[in-house]
Amino acid sequence: MLSHVRVVLSTVVVVFALSLAKVSASPLSDAIAWWQPPQAFLCHIPTVDFPSKYSQTDPLHCDDGDMTLFNGMICVSGDQRGCDGVRLAQGADGRWWRSPRRIGWTYPTYDVSFSPDQALGVMLYTAKSKNKAAFDRWAKWMADNRPCLVEIGGKCIQHGWLRYCTDDIPDKRCTLRPDDCTYFKATGTYLGSSEANLCESVLDELPSAIAPFPKAAILSVPTQVCASAVVNQVGFPLHLAAVGLLLARTLDIKDPLLDDAGQTLAARQDQNPFFQYLSPGATTLCPNVGLSPSPKPDVVTELLKLCPNPKRPSAGRNQWSWERDQTSNAWLDSMYWDCIFLGNLLP
Repeated sequence: MLSHVRVVLSTVVVVFALSLAKVSASPLSDAIAWWQPPQAFLCHIPTVDFPSKYSQTDPLHCDDGDMTLFNGMICVSGDQRGCDGVRLAQGADGRWWRSPRRIGWTYPTYDVSFSPDQALGVMLYTAKSKNKAAFDRWAKWMADNRPCLVEIGGKCIQHGWLRYCTDDIPDKRCTLRPDDCTYFKATGTYLGSSEANLCESVLDELPSAIAPFPKAAILSVPTQVCASAVVNQVGFPLHLAAVGLLLARTLDIKDPLLDDAGQTLAARQDQNPFFQYLSPGATTLCPNVGLSPSPKPDVVTELLKLCPNPKRPSAGRNQWSWERDQTSNAWLDSMYWDCIFLGNLLP
């Protein structure tokens, strides 16, 4: 009799749990569940499977050249797979690479090994995970790998400016710019790193004739984000302004200029749900935009309207949609991770 009661009670508990699951399910949670692998592509290497775009031509089908940026964003959304993708892209010497698979891949055999875009992903990851040790190793590598400008008797007597990589021969894209220093300093300060003021320390050391810019060019994060939201071109440059805003919020920086920047982004690309998520709604704009503030739409509705679904799957799985001009319809080739990232952030 007692065993019969236990069976009945167990059945009731299971039915009740299933009922709760059905009640708690939502169109967004259902969509996020469907966007997961195998829809979203995982690049498989012996040490890890990490989020990546899909490539038809790569032997492993991995289009992972920008994944340290995107994995940093996925990490901030609360997905450990993104955090692991960035963590494992750091070499033993502290240098960061474009993805775990690309450690050791350098120009000219491959693309230049890193870029300021990827650095934003590193900062998002280290801030989210509070991985001060990884940040410090990165800063040490940059300090130790400045180019030598003057060498006498086989000894370097004048080092140059900071850089993220050493193989950026065609365009010097790894050279740190003022905005890189802005975000680097803010991230280091948030982590409590003694390396937070690395840029200023090196600028103090360099003769003025060879300094790349004055220290006054290193703006506050809110000023930098707002300026970028106004002046960056539509497409991936404007997306980088949005990533700067995402980083500012991850660093828990509070300033009305950040809300202005979010509204500016949404006004310039009013059908980009990532920008809409960053906007607090109708508020002021950063100056000189030439647009009017607008009410905030239902971001969940906008996301579900654009992202793939079982009736309309992604054609190419090779686009992070939010970095493209909204007129390009890049969401038709969504890599799914862009949708997972934003879906994770939404209530």
